[in-house]
Amino acid sequence: QEVRVRAGGGIGSSGASTRLASGRFRLSARSPVGAADAAVEGDPERVTVTRWLAFNATAAEVKAALEGLEAVSEVEVRRWGPFLDGGFAWRVVFDTDADGGRGGQGPTA
Repeated sequence: QEVRVRAGGGIGSSGASTRLASGRFRLSARSPVGAADAAVEGDPERVTVTRWLAFNATAAEVKAALEGLEAVSEVEVRRWGPFLDGGFAWRVVFDTDADGGRGGQGPTA
């Protein structure tokens, strides 16, 4: 599964537009039932959230943050930018075959 995130121009294919040339952001993924770091108790589609990332986070920082979530096993991350608006873009590919038994459900956007 592939997700594209752009700080400065929008997120994924949702058409949402946001200008982010400073500040920070977080990413989330659905957790398997029983996940210790889930945000909402009693919800079978709990969401885990990364630590805060700087608007200009490196590919390695985004990768480490995502792979730190119980719902995510392995990801490949590439970053482009800065663009003329000062933003960056990341391409995140989730390895759904490398789940490692952690019940990865993929990203939420």
